[in-house]
Amino acid sequence: MKLQQCTTCNKQFTWKQILKSLFLGNQPMKCENCGTVYRISNSSKYISVFFILGLAFILLLIELPTNIRFSILLFAYVIFLLIFPFIATYNRQKK
Repeated sequence: MKLQQCTTCNKQFTWKQILKSLFLGNQPMKCENCGTVYRISNSSKYISVFFILGLAFILLLIELPTNIRFSILLFAYVIFLLIFPFIATYNRQKK
């Protein structure tokens, strides 16, 4: 797994840049080297939404105490945040 690179200057985005973009509501991400602006792809948005909502729905169907459900959901969310920057794809924003 490798973090995405800028298609203009080939500088690799940082894990922190990608997570910041995600936490700010999928804000455009700017290459620190050349200034090219990128937006998260729709497929990456769908992956994140379906993962979180799908896991929450599955946990609602399973008979577990609430604190255990919450712990599993929190653990899965942290793992997802660690992995997502490697899965996410960004496309150059059209001018």
